[in-house]
Amino acid sequence: MNFTTIIKEIFSRKKKKYVDNSNESRIKRFLSKISGSFMLPISIMAIAGLFLGIGAAIASHSAEGSSAKTFGLFVQNLGGPIFSGMPLLFLISIIISFTDDIGTAVFAGVASFLVFLSLQSPFITVNSDDREATILYGGLSSSIKSKLFALQTSVLGITTLNTSIFGGIIVGLIMSWAYKRFHVVELPNIISFFGGKRFVAFVGIILMIPLAFAFLLIWPWIGIGLAYFGEQSGKVAGLDSFIFGFVERALIPFGLHHVFYAPLWYSSAGGDFSQSIEKFKTAGGVITMLGDKAGNIEDLISKMGDKTQGDSFIWIQVSGLDFNEITYTMSGGESKTLPVFDFFSKELGIKLGRFMQGKFSFMQMGLPAAGAAMIMAAPKQNRKEAIAIIVPAALTSFLTGITEPIEFTFVFLAPILFWGFHCLMAATSFFLMNIFGAHVGMTFSGGFIDAVIYGMIPMAKGTEWYWIYVIGLVFAPIYYFVFLFYIKKFNVPTPGRVKNSKLFTKSDYKKAKSSKISTLKNEEIKSIVRALGGKTNIVKTSNCATRLRYDLKDTSKINEDQLKKYGIVAVMKISKKHAQIIVGPKASTLNSKIEKYLK
Repeated sequence: MNFTTIIKEIFSRKKKKYVDNSNESRIKRFLSKISGSFMLPISIMAIAGLFLGIGAAIASHSAEGSSAKTFGLFVQNLGGPIFSGMPLLFLISIIISFTDDIGTAVFAGVASFLVFLSLQSPFITVNSDDREATILYGGLSSSIKSKLFALQTSVLGITTLNTSIFGGIIVGLIMSWAYKRFHVVELPNIISFFGGKRFVAFVGIILMIPLAFAFLLIWPWIGIGLAYFGEQSGKVAGLDSFIFGFVERALIPFGLHHVFYAPLWYSSAGGDFSQSIEKFKTAGGVITMLGDKAGNIEDLISKMGDKTQGDSFIWIQVSGLDFNEITYTMSGGESKTLPVFDFFSKELGIKLGRFMQGKFSFMQMGLPAAGAAMIMAAPKQNRKEAIAIIVPAALTSFLTGITEPIEFTFVFLAPILFWGFHCLMAATSFFLMNIFGAHVGMTFSGGFIDAVIYGMIPMAKGTEWYWIYVIGLVFAPIYYFVFLFYIKKFNVPTPGRVKNSKLFTKSDYKKAKSSKISTLKNEEIKSIVRALGGKTNIVKTSNCATRLRYDLKDTSKINEDQLKKYGIVAVMKISKKHAQIIVGPKASTLNSKIEKYLK
């Protein structure tokens, strides 16, 4: 691209031949990429959360100054920086997703993000003594200034707006676009060194100027609105969790659930500790003890750090506290002591876990019971076949919370079981866990592993993890008998019931058994690529935890029956140009092998 044609190129609407120009297809493809890109930072959060949980458990049960205490804090710090740098990690994952893993684009994006943060700093004035702040303009009431105080933070030593992951996502999208537009710019010879990919960072710095001012003008009011939503939604006796549970599960077949839950997990829409603690203080609340040591509100604020917004972020910070209980008084009244999660719920109005914990009961007990019903619904002579197919999927759901293999066994064959029954049961699980006062967190999914790390280990902080299995014991027979009745009543062709079932057959299973994804040979990868329409049909490859997310020239060329011979669970054609291939836990391994073959 010549430098003199840059402006013309910006406004050019010319598209590559493989792009589907329908608005619906473009939106679906865009949302799918966004959702898929979230899995990279979310996956590392699972590991970081493991270190934080184990480290906090050791530190909170060890004497001050002991080697065990030091070791616990050391383990915590293996995960702490990951959560502190989450906006930057989301930015990088967005750029990787939208620019085919181009290192130069990532470099330009990080540089631009630092500029974006720094440009806000001169326009933010903080009064730490009164816990007030002004952003861009003064003349505001004290109540507004106190709310704005909660919307500023320090990132890498820079005083900036607390935009949580949204700042990183927006800068990432802008820099992905900038890279595609400007990475081939040709500058005049005298300054040609700064052309091409190097020019992208320059463009990014310039673009950050209007973006920084746009955030300074708009974000404070958005932040206040999100915090208000988070505060009010927590007062509706579990209805917020019920709605969340239904919508989140209903989006699973489309792969868009990550986009839906991100604002509630990582922004003030899922709770805002800074604003809630200010209200507690204004109402006459006084903290006197943190665990078995004297402490006050300022000590708690200091220990919470800067990740104080969102159901997931706040939960992680609370789980990492080196004490389990808080002793306090309200307006000079009687002293009370509560586990920290109960204190956050009853006195700050932040019901931690309400947008996470509902998954555990149906993932560990509901869906495996549905799998048992599928096995028992099969004729006796075919049950071995059904067991071989369903049991691994049920175990995966129980242990890791990866549910696609078992969910996609019935989502196509009996949609009413998925949207009419399963989604409602998921919503009910979220509702019950909320109103029963549980506070179980998670960073990956609702399997037994997460239940141990984020429910059982920090139980002294008031997670009330046992409700998972109380509810699950009720859910298991309901799932079993509803599935058994529906499958037999409407003759649903689940595994083992009908030869040449659309999803699984005996020959498919034998092929999958002898050719597991993790051990697929090059010739089998070649067959998978051929079933996707061949090399020339594949435009872009990417994956999340359980599915391949591919841009294709024509999704109608996909041979679903052939793919299922190699362990593929199902295929979702999001648009004419984009498909999601449901694989299960081996999605990353399969995608790497396909990419290696394509190269």
